[in-house]
Amino acid sequence: MRYIFYRCLILSLICVFAFTSNLFAESADDSKTSYKDQALQKGAWAFQLGVDEGLTLGTISGVDILVKRHISPRRAYRFGLDDLYVSTDNIYDERDASNNNRYNKYQIYKAYIQFQKIEYFDLDASVQMYYAIGLRGGMRYSSQEFNNSSNSGITKQNNATRSMRFDFISNLGMEYFITDNVSFIAEYEVIIGYEQNRSTHSITERSYRTYSSSAFLIEAYSAELGLSIYLK
Repeated sequence: MRYIFYRCLILSLICVFAFTSNLFAESADDSKTSYKDQALQKGAWAFQLGVDEGLTLGTISGVDILVKRHISPRRAYRFGLDDLYVSTDNIYDERDASNNNRYNKYQIYKAYIQFQKIEYFDLDASVQMYYAIGLRGGMRYSSQEFNNSSNSGITKQNNATRSMRFDFISNLGMEYFITDNVSFIAEYEVIIGYEQNRSTHSITERSYRTYSSSAFLIEAYSAELGLSIYLK
């Protein structure tokens, strides 16, 4: 909850900043205005890095790595990896109340390939507002491994889930240029998707079960933050 509060707070501050910047913006030859005029050109390329959750030791959570190509100052396309998630460091060695040794290991891998069209609203504003629509698809793999060692032997349990997902994805965003080739971006995201899951469950290689499921999903995320680096 605290992380969601901070994201919403950051997004609110950005909105206030965007509103006041447009009210009190100086003339068109202001340096900040010239920054976006130099960057938002036909044929321009940009590298975008977005972070939804963060980067920690052994974990990549909700990272976007995208490339944007402008076909006009107002219109662009972007593609790349979306919502990259890698977690492999959740390993615990424990001793339970019965003095049995326990070894637990958790792994999660997730990545989507995304393609979107971007349209800017008002190129004369000091803070650029835009919307993006497109598609993405990808896979998610998660596993849980439990090993319990006792006087009666070793019990191994493994749960694994493989998911395939296809989404329609839309974003409402804002972009503020810090220099003539670097900008700060913030986006609100809505996703409508379809997901198929296949789960397996085994205990000490004697029992093996498989479960399948599917679902339609609607999700919304606020204050996805990032940077755009325009290539010259």
